[in-house]
Amino acid sequence: MTEPELAARATLDAYLHAFNAADVVAWRQTFNYPHVSIGPRGEVRLQQTASEVADLFPRLREQEGWHTSTQEGFTVIASSPTKVHC
Repeated sequence: MTEPELAARATLDAYLHAFNAADVVAWRQTFNYPHVSIGPRGEVRLQQTASEVADLFPRLREQEGWHTSTQEGFTVIASSPTKVHC
């Protein structure tokens, strides 16, 4: 893997580690800002800063019984020195 691909993998690992620990601060630090996401009703959400990203862990636990997530694979589709698509 190239250096950008290794960095992308490290970011994914950090994201998943923070997500599974329900560490909202660390999880938010793995995002790029502004951050675009899709809301629960299909609406597009734009968060300019980490503080605007909702803490979804209580809802995931209470409504869905969530406790952990896994990443089954990491396949690079395209990469350049500044961007990696997996």
